[in-house]
Amino acid sequence: MPANFTACEVAALAAVSVRVVDKAIEEKALSGIRRPGVRGRRMLPLYAIPYAAIVARLPVTLLLTAKRNLARTLGELPVGRMTAERLEIAPAVTVDVPALVGRDLAERAERYGQSRDDHIDVNPE
Repeated sequence: MPANFTACEVAALAAVSVRVVDKAIEEKALSGIRRPGVRGRRMLPLYAIPYAAIVARLPVTLLLTAKRNLARTLGELPVGRMTAERLEIAPAVTVDVPALVGRDLAERAERYGQSRDDHIDVNPE
C-alpha cells in the first residue's frame, strides 16, 4: 500500500511552503484522506509531493482545471514515471518535470514514506 503524507511532510519533501499544499487542498486540486484516531489529520497521497513541487516552481500560473488535471495525471502514473518524464499539462504545453523538480523526487518520497512506516510506530491511545 502506498504511503500517505501529512501536509507538512508534503511541503518538506517538495521543498515548498505549507501554504502551497494548503492552497491545493482548498482549491480541491488535492484531496486528503482523514485518518481516524489522529485528531482528524488529513493524509495526502504520494503524487501530492511532485504536484506541489511542480506548481510552486512553474514560471506560469495554471488555471484551476489545469491544476486538477495535473494532479489527476500524476495520480495515474506509476511512481517511477511521476517525475522522470515530461508531462503535457494542456494542448501544446509540456512541462519538463525532471528539469523542474528532479528526476527522482517521487521515488525519494516513496522511500521516505516506506522508511517512516517501517520505523515509526503510531499509537493513538
